[in-house]
Amino acid sequence: MFVRARDKESGTYYKSMVYGLINTGYYEQAILFHPNRNTFELIDYFDKGTVNGEQQNFLPVPLYEWINQERVNWVTYKETDLYPLKQYSREYAFEVGITLYQGYQEIVENFELMWKLLCKKRVSFQEAGICLRTNEDAGEWTYIRTQNDADELMKLFAGFHDATLGKLVYEEDYEKKQLNVIFDNSGWYGVIELCFEGLIRMNLVGFPENCSREIYEAVLLIQDESVFWADSFLEKESMDYQGTWIKALNVKWKKKK
Repeated sequence: MFVRARDKESGTYYKSMVYGLINTGYYEQAILFHPNRNTFELIDYFDKGTVNGEQQNFLPVPLYEWINQERVNWVTYKETDLYPLKQYSREYAFEVGITLYQGYQEIVENFELMWKLLCKKRVSFQEAGICLRTNEDAGEWTYIRTQNDADELMKLFAGFHDATLGKLVYEEDYEKKQLNVIFDNSGWYGVIELCFEGLIRMNLVGFPENCSREIYEAVLLIQDESVFWADSFLEKESMDYQGTWIKALNVKWKKKK
């Protein structure tokens, strides 16, 4: 699993693989890696913020948003499976409120790490002793993680100059909001596929009658760990732009031919 998380302390965003999920629904928590602090952290799914010490009656906002929900090599531990962890925690006079764990086995079976995360919410990478994981399909796709990555693609693909948009495929279910777009720029580089994961919004405008299909220029912007693509040069992202644009939590690409 891969998510974009909001750091409540700084108001900034970061992306992380999900190393484990504890419980479900309103009480769900995720074990994420914060790259700026170099720590594993236990994060509530919902921001259960309070005002003057009282819980507010409003729909809580998620602190992390799903980019994809791939669960390769995950295990599921239910209440009886978690008994050894609970016994370990009792030795330190700490009761763990876990009824369900889903995630990587090396996390849940590391009792010391789990206990520290449940108690302190944050454990340094060095102290955790857990290897970092990357996206399962990183060998198939090139992930655009920074503006430099985006600029490299723009340079390679001639800034989408003379490219044509050939096909869009949108898939949506409870675990996916994904838009795949194929661009043909055979005169400069070839055909590429962009996969926009965690689609937020898009605006599609067909080309006018008696006009060429070729794109003259485009923009690819990375901001707040999200991506914005448009079929024209823009100084900054704008959902008021009247052309075709796409905004999503993540984008990755590969060459088709």
